[in-house]
This record gives sequence, structure tokens and C-alpha cells, in this order.
Amino acid sequence: MLSIMALLVINSCFAASIELSPNVINIQKGNNFTVDVLLRDIPEIAGYDSKLNYDKTILKLNSISLSTDVNSASLKDTNLNNDGSVSLLWMGNSVTGNLTVATFTFEAINEGDTKISLKNAALSDIEGQGINNFDTLDSEVLVFEPKPDLSIQNVTVVKSNAYEKNNISIIIKNIGQLDAVGFNVSLEISGIFESKYIKTVELLPNNSDAELIFEDVLLGPNNQISVHIDPENNIIEHKKENNQITFNEKPLERHISMILNSNIHPVNTGETFEVTVSLNNLTKNRPAKAVDGILKFDSNVLECLNFTFELVPSEAEGSYLENITISKKDVKFSIVDGEIKGDTVIAKATFKALTVGNSNISLESIVVSDVEGYEFNKMDVKYNYIMYKFLNDSKNIVIEESLFNKINKTKEISNNGSDINMTEIFFGNDSLVIPIVNSHVHKINQELFEKIEDILNNANDLKKTKINNESEMSSRLNKTLEGSQEILNSGFNVSNMGYDIKKDGNILKSRLTFNAVNTTNKSVLIMRFPIGNLNLDEIIVDTGTENVTLLENEFSSTVGWYRIPSEGVLEITLVKDPLVTIKLSSVLPSTDSPSSTNRRRSSSQSVTTIDQTEISKNVISSIKSEKIKQILSNAKVVAGNTVDHNYAANLRTDSIITTVSELNQDTVIVGGPLANPYAKMYDNKFDLKITNDYPGENKGVIQVKEINGYMVIYIAGSDRFGTLAALEYFKTLDELPEKPLIIEWTSTGSKLIK
Repeated sequence: MLSIMALLVINSCFAASIELSPNVINIQKGNNFTVDVLLRDIPEIAGYDSKLNYDKTILKLNSISLSTDVNSASLKDTNLNNDGSVSLLWMGNSVTGNLTVATFTFEAINEGDTKISLKNAALSDIEGQGINNFDTLDSEVLVFEPKPDLSIQNVTVVKSNAYEKNNISIIIKNIGQLDAVGFNVSLEISGIFESKYIKTVELLPNNSDAELIFEDVLLGPNNQISVHIDPENNIIEHKKENNQITFNEKPLERHISMILNSNIHPVNTGETFEVTVSLNNLTKNRPAKAVDGILKFDSNVLECLNFTFELVPSEAEGSYLENITISKKDVKFSIVDGEIKGDTVIAKATFKALTVGNSNISLESIVVSDVEGYEFNKMDVKYNYIMYKFLNDSKNIVIEESLFNKINKTKEISNNGSDINMTEIFFGNDSLVIPIVNSHVHKINQELFEKIEDILNNANDLKKTKINNESEMSSRLNKTLEGSQEILNSGFNVSNMGYDIKKDGNILKSRLTFNAVNTTNKSVLIMRFPIGNLNLDEIIVDTGTENVTLLENEFSSTVGWYRIPSEGVLEITLVKDPLVTIKLSSVLPSTDSPSSTNRRRSSSQSVTTIDQTEISKNVISSIKSEKIKQILSNAKVVAGNTVDHNYAANLRTDSIITTVSELNQDTVIVGGPLANPYAKMYDNKFDLKITNDYPGENKGVIQVKEINGYMVIYIAGSDRFGTLAALEYFKTLDELPEKPLIIEWTSTGSKLIK
């Protein structure tokens, strides 16, 4: 037995209808077409009545043909009315199912959209009772006259470059029924360069397309491009709406480079050498015309004997002007040529080495202009030989010749009143600061480079492992000691390396110690340690008369200093023999215990409730809010350099300078991504991104975010005063802000501006 639901489904699938077929008709003007009146899925009926309406101005009814069933009926009638309608009636033997009632033949006499529709349709059964449960379907008719129809399919700027001549491809198509003969296509450019181009198309057959290439179109950095097919309206089309398009094009400027180059090895005093100045990556689409700049050098070390332009005036296209002024410390030069294309050596300088020393040779205030008078904004200045190393037997640093290509540059570091001079050597992403004491000669060789690389590899491996207990901490410290290297050692004996570990709450604190005994009057020791993701808390040296805390990059110290040359690598430099203690720590994973702080977190807020717990003695007492103190009691405060560490110490006295970014508890980040590895790692997680330009000079930001299940408070600014402003304002808060706060440092202190 069929269910009621099944009967309803069957009934809905076979609903009775009176339809005009076909229901969509596209017909060319002058042609004939037919429309059938159909009865579909009808119950038993014996009568039909309807009126068929049409538009006499568009369609002409030529004939009506009744079907065999209708024509044989006892009563039938058709009546053509003057208003553009036809009445149709029949009554006879009963029928059921599908039936064609009549066929109407029309002629399309004019263009237009119209409808042939059924009005007042009625069905009746053999008793003469009306049947109302049926649908009707009309016919939509489009009468068209064959015409072209031109359309813009695509516009492409080929290899779009600003300030250059570009090719623009335009694809058009005739989607109409007739060929389009003799029309124009215009291309108009608006911006700093104004231009208009016309191309003529002789023939575009119907249902075909064509590509037009407009060559050497000069574009600026911001252009409005307009394309118009048949702007003169010579072609009669179906519609003109698809004949035009306007859009903005912002091409990128191609980078060029000015290169300072020489293949000269280090020279001796009195010798001369040459340096060439080249313009590279210029193209024929945007040649250069003028170059201005300054060639700088150290006049204490070098003298510029000669500077000449290498461009030959007789070969220049257009005017040629040049100006050269050689002074004791620089060379100012300018040149105007017709067109400078391709990679071109534009000048050559001859230098003489006056004395032993190092000198940067650099290009400054470089301005290169194109033939239109516009400056090249995207220009790199490269130094294939930035630094000339003038070495002889009395030089304190000797670099192995095979390593010349690995040294990026060197620079002298101000001694700030100390009697020790220093030279920093840059290589790859690393550097080495070497104190120059007495007359000792330091040799930079392949073995030293291999030591530095080994330490970095060890540090990267150690960063990948976590510490969960004292045993793992002990294993980590063993690896740190085993991986340590004496990078440079002139007169020190290193001995008695060891460590101890102490657990303080969920923090493992260690002291790594060694003796460094100075065996000569003036000695230098540079050691590196792979500390991985351990936190560096403090470095203390016992000189025998006092304990001194080593500071980062404190090159004026008469004892020594430390650096973090790469993430996870600690470098210690000593110029006096002390007992060295390196304090390292690691925070253990959080565990539940009665004394721990309990937090309940939700997805919408970093922390929803904080239980009342004892305030840590390390939290600064001047902080206003007890709630903020509770938060700081259960968080670590991390900084990336000495300046930020001094600020961070105004929150917790045990704040740390860190070289890693392992998030294993609630954390306060002090300082931006350039200095703080935590900020570098998580800056993009916050709503506001900190840069040198944002939030701006003397401005800082306070932000709070839940990251990896921990509450992270981010206090940083565009400069140190911005960071200070944000930190001082944070100390005055009653509770953590829900949205970022922007703070400005003013003459009266920190001020909330947003």
C-alpha cells in the first residue's frame, strides 16, 4: 500500500499544466516560427477554453492548425480578435494525459522582446465541472535583426613596469550576427604620462575575435587606462555597453643597481688601485640620462688621484655634460648623456694607499634620472669590494687570502675612553669584534670560521629540545660546555670548566663557571658557547678584587663584555683574567600544585579569572594594581637587549635578556621584533604590528593575547622612548586592557593617545 506521503510525491511530480511550446524563442526578423498549445498530465477532461495574447507590432499570426483530436470534437471554435489575441474553445469526447490542442504559426515582423501568453485558461470534466488544479507556461520571444556586437574580452599590460614603454594587448570579439567592417579601437592613458593611441580594424567577422597590440606605451606609477571600441559610433550594433572599459594600473618600477667594483687584493702603502662605478639592469625601455653622486673614502688612509667618466662623448646620443670635483675626503660627480642603456661602466677612480689601515669606499647621495627626467626610485647600491684591507707586517689583524670573499666589511668601533681599540669583521649573518691590545697579531683563518659554524649548528640543535627536569638540564649544560670554542686566544689559559644546578619553584637555575688566567701583560680571549634556548640571566666575573657584571656590547669595559652574535649563541670577550660565572636558566613545563596560580581561560579573553596568590618578591612594589602584580608574579619578563632589559627590570627584578623564543609560561615581552626574539616570533599574532615607523616616534603599544594557551603581554614601541612610555603606563593600569593601547612619551611622562 502506498503511503500518503508517496501519493503526494507522485501527484507533485505529475501536476497538470497548459503550456506554450517552445517556451523560449529567438528568431531573426522576417522568419516564421510555430508555437504549440499543449496539455500535459491532465486528468480526464471534455472541455478546453483559453485566450492566446501576442504583440501585433512585433508578431504577425499567419495560421492556426487544430490537432486531430480537437478538430474532431463536436464543438470547436477559434476567433481572431483585433487586439492581438485568439480565443480557442472545444468540447467533445473525454481525453486524459497529454494532448496537443493547436499549432499557431507566426511571422517575426519587427525587433523586440515580447511574450505569447495564455489568459483565462479553463478545463472542464465530462459533467461540465471546472478543473482548477493546473499550471500555465507562456513563451518568451526575442526578435532580432542581424547586427554586429563588439565586445572587449581582455586587456593585459605585458610585463608592466613604471616609467617604461610597455606593450598593451587588447582582445576584442564580435559576438553579433553580422560582420563588423571598418572601425577604430582607442587606448587612452591618464597619469603623469598622458597619451592616446588609435588602431583601425578593417574587418571583424561575426563570432570571431582579434588581438590588438599597442606597443611602446609609456606608463607612470599610477595610471588610468581607458579602452573604447568604435568611439565614432560608425558601427550599428545590438548594444554599446560592452564597447568601453576603464581601469587603474599601478605597475612596479624595475630595480636598477649601481655597483662599486674592484678585484684588487689588499695593497701596501704607496701602491695604487682602481675602482669602477657601473650602472646595471638598465633596459632599452627606460634608459638613463643623468647620474649624480658622491664617492666617499677615508682620507687618512686613501687619496683619490683621478676620477674619469668612461662614456665616450662622440658615441652618446644627444647632449653630453660632465662635472667632477675631487676633494680630500670624497669625489662629487655628475654626468648627463643622451641615453645610457644596458650594463655600463660609467666611471673609474684611481686611489693611492697612504698608510696602513682600513677604509670604506662607498657611494652616497646617488640620483639616477631617465630620459624623461624622472628619478629611478628602485635602485640598489652594491659593493662588490666594499672594504679595502691594507695589511703589512705591522698590522694587528691578518686575514687569510682565501677568506677575502667571505668578509663583507670591517669597521672600527669607538673605544669610548678605553685604551683598547676594536675592529668588527662582518661575514655572512655573523660578525666578530676583536680588541686590539699591544702589538699582538690576530689571524683570521679557515679554522676560525669552522669553529663558528660548528657552534651555530650546535646551538640550532639545542634550540629544538625542551628541558623537563634537572637531569635534562644537566645533559644540556654538558653539551654547552663540550660545544664551547676558543675563537681567539692570545695569552689566556682556560681551565676548571664546570656547572651546578638549583631548582627554584618551576625554574631550573644553573651556574656555569671557568677560570681564564692572563699569562701576559695584554691578552684577549673570545669564547663562544652554544646555549640554545636557555635563558641568559647574568654573567659575573671575579677579578680578584671585585665582582663585575658583564654587559652586552659594553666595549669600553676594561674587563670584558658579551654579545649574542646569533640566536642561541653566547660570545664572551675577556681582556682581564677573572673567574667567570655564567648564570643560565630554563622554565619547566607548568604542573598543577596547591601553590600554583590557577587560571581558567576562554577563547574570547586571555584570562578570565586569577586566584589570589602571594605576590612574588621579584615584582616591583611601585606597581599600582594588585591584580597586575598577581599577573606579573606568575609570568616571566623577557627583553632582547640591555636598554629594554633596564626597562623590564621596572616590572620584575629578575627579568632576563633572552636569545630564544620558547613560549612555556605566561610571558611579558618588552621591546620590538628587531631586538626581542619573542617579539620577532609573535609580533604577527597581535592586532598591531610594531615597526620603526608604527606606532611612530616616541610612541608605544600595550597588547594582550592568548598564544598557545599562555597569556602574552606585549609592550613595545617604534623607539626606546615609545617602549618606555608603554611600560610606564602599564604600571599604572588597574587591569589588563581588552584592546591595544597606544601610548606616547611626552615631556610630562607617558600619555594615552588611543
